[in-house]
Amino acid sequence: TSRMYTVPLYEDLCGGVMKCFAVEVFYQTQARLHPNLRRTLQQILFQSSALNTSTAPSLLTSPPSAPSSPTDPPANGTIALRDVNV
Repeated sequence: TSRMYTVPLYEDLCGGVMKCFAVEVFYQTQARLHPNLRRTLQQILFQSSALNTSTAPSLLTSPPSAPSSPTDPPANGTIALRDVNV
């Protein structure tokens, strides 16, 4: 059932100006996703990136700006993605 909601959400986010946000959300939540759903989202998020560059980005590593520990509190007082029930 999560696939029924998650895939269309990521497709819509990637189709507009929110692609960077979608990638950030994916990096922060990928450990909690089923491997098949994770693979599908990687294809949605990075299919255009792989076509535009000669090498695809590393899909399982966190970006440098990601927090080092999931228990770190948000630095600027905003709600963290892990606090949102998805």
